[in-house]
Amino acid sequence: MKCKNCKVVFEPKQFNRKYCTADECNDLYFEFLKKQAQKKWNKEKKIKKESLKTLQDYMKSAQKAFNSWIRKRDKGQPCLMCLNPNPKKVNACHYFSSGGHKAVTFDESNVHLGCEYCNTFLHGNLIPYRKNLIEKIGIKEFEALEARAYETKKYSKEELKNIEKKYKKLLKDVNRC
Repeated sequence: MKCKNCKVVFEPKQFNRKYCTADECNDLYFEFLKKQAQKKWNKEKKIKKESLKTLQDYMKSAQKAFNSWIRKRDKGQPCLMCLNPNPKKVNACHYFSSGGHKAVTFDESNVHLGCEYCNTFLHGNLIPYRKNLIEKIGIKEFEALEARAYETKKYSKEELKNIEKKYKKLLKDVNRC
């Protein structure tokens, strides 16, 4: 076998050894072993980290992916609450709050682009939001959304993983275009 570094033919004394025993090559061999150990540790760490995630962690990551998708979907549209055509900072704004209405947390009819001022400082600016939302999605869809909002929903880890995966894929597909 030839040394990966100095190209000298040598007889490997250990399985899968790619470097000869010359000092310079030996150092490269130990560096190679460290990299292999680090890769193995990174894989183990990822598995351990995943097993320690709570339902709340999955909810946060699914919410982050969903909100990113909403901001991308509605990019270029005005704030649905104040109709500001060029908001400085935009949020994915829930008409029915995520905290109180879990059934519509990930409902695309419930979440639209809005400026941070309306969403944060005016607490959703709900009166104009309702009017503009009805104009956007129609009264029948709004009434159906309202009915869904008061249903009870508990998400499982698998559901949240799937939601996160779905919206990350949608976001990736939109970014390609």
